[in-house]
Amino acid sequence: MEETMVERVGAELRRECLEVFGATWSNDVAWRFARAAIKAMREPSEAMVEAGNLPVWDDSVTVGLSEEIWPAMIDAALEEQEKVG
Repeated sequence: MEETMVERVGAELRRECLEVFGATWSNDVAWRFARAAIKAMREPSEAMVEAGNLPVWDDSVTVGLSEEIWPAMIDAALEEQEKVG
């Protein structure tokens, strides 16, 4: 089974915690912090919105859907973890 985004972020937090503090958290704690970090990213920054504007025909015409798509992707990542448990 593929890792959820919460599990992936949690694993990185556990690795970083181990490297910095020499000890790590349980998965439950890491996943709780991972969910908080992912929630904080729900609203894209201006730089993220700009990077998400894709050229359509040439550089003069762009499609800016990142403001709508990004929050939906974050919500899906959080809901995915709820389904897994």
